[in-house]
Amino acid sequence: MDPTNLFAGYIVPHPLQHRVQIKIHTKADDVHNPGTAMKDALMGLLGETRKIKDGFTQALNDFDSAGGNEEGKEGDDYELE
Repeated sequence: MDPTNLFAGYIVPHPLQHRVQIKIHTKADDVHNPGTAMKDALMGLLGETRKIKDGFTQALNDFDSAGGNEEGKEGDDYELE
């Protein structure tokens, strides 16, 4: 959480319209503005999703290496239970 952000939120004006309004309020200074806050948050989110993807890929490779794939074929589709 960024201490320079005072408020961040979103609204969906109507559920049948594919539109979202995002509101970001930051402390008033030259460095921190809503655009920078949004960019920083999105970059952080991208980093987190990469970590999750890498962890899942590693776990899947470990599963295949340990013989967890019953048919012994790489690239099979896995069903989550």
